[in-house]
Amino acid sequence: MKGAITLTLAAVLVAAATYARALDAGSLRVRGLADIVIADDAPTTRALNTTNLGDTNFDPLRVRLFIEGGSSSTQVFLQYLYSQESAAKDRLFGAYVLHKPLEGRELYVEAGKVPVHDGIWAAHTYSNRNPLVSVPLAYTWRSTLPSHQLPVDLDQLLASRGTGQLTPEYREGGELRGADYPTMPLLYDNCWNYGLYLLGTQGSLQYVLGATTGSPSAPVAALDTNEDTALHAKLGYGVTPGFKLYLSWARGAYLSRDVAPFLPAGQSINDYRQTLWGLSLDWQWRRLAAIGEFIHNRYETPLRADGLANNAFYLQGLYKLFPGWNLALRYDTLRYATLAEADGESWDEDVQRLEGGVNYHVNRDLVIKAVLQATDVGEGWESEYLMPALQASFAF
Repeated sequence: MKGAITLTLAAVLVAAATYARALDAGSLRVRGLADIVIADDAPTTRALNTTNLGDTNFDPLRVRLFIEGGSSSTQVFLQYLYSQESAAKDRLFGAYVLHKPLEGRELYVEAGKVPVHDGIWAAHTYSNRNPLVSVPLAYTWRSTLPSHQLPVDLDQLLASRGTGQLTPEYREGGELRGADYPTMPLLYDNCWNYGLYLLGTQGSLQYVLGATTGSPSAPVAALDTNEDTALHAKLGYGVTPGFKLYLSWARGAYLSRDVAPFLPAGQSINDYRQTLWGLSLDWQWRRLAAIGEFIHNRYETPLRADGLANNAFYLQGLYKLFPGWNLALRYDTLRYATLAEADGESWDEDVQRLEGGVNYHVNRDLVIKAVLQATDVGEGWESEYLMPALQASFAF
């Protein structure tokens, strides 16, 4: 199945490249988004928001360039990201084709390096759509469980509790058990998978079906890391014009070939999968707007027969004070399952976060934000983990 997906993606992208070259100059659109931030850059607070590549939404400068073009039935989308603090300072963030095969029906085929469709945060992730600065913990905070390494046993994993953002290493006899690579978040917003999706709406119902080369926790940005194909599904229903509910599901293998030599005899990296369920809401009423998600996640792992589970929850509210002025607040938490083998302790340190602030839309293209972020990493609401920040988000 994975081979068929790969061939389909290759064919679609080649066709897209050929099609893009034939576009009239007037149908090609280029736009950008620049984020300029002044924030506390102390190591204790910076580590709370870093991605796998070492950059954060609080870095001084991040710039995105969007190139789009096509016809009424077929659109090509390219996105480049420049982040001066990243290990990969500039990179192709996304590249996909969106095709409408049937005239008169809201049905689309999406293929390439595609956006995240699990949950609903993707629609809010860009700085001009996010009333705050950070993204929810579920989409970025790394647990201590890796995809490119394998701990010796459960005890070694438990000994690393609370160090996921610091990239723990798992060694035996001084030798790394796998590859040097960051551990996994529950979902990863900062890396798009290669995939093939069917997207559609029918009245108040929205549906998404897809397959990707990587799992939600371990998306594939370059060469594939295992032989499994992750499957994704999402249903959305508009209860009222201002109230929508969504149910998400995804399942796929997350381990990399780097850990194959360390697996139990007779086991394959494709035998261990991540399964994710999510419930999301989007509500708007008068001057109020809110989004929220609850996500349950479980990893199958050679470390424990019953696997390892965690839950994520966030609720974000926005209140429109005056024309152009908004107040925003988000509460956010990640909770890890307790284990009898750990005397009732969780397999990783629970974390919770509050972020609030005010934003002002100077005009359609410029948003100014002032926020304060507080994070509890299991030690209470310590002042050393407070981070104030100012952000200017400029669309051009």
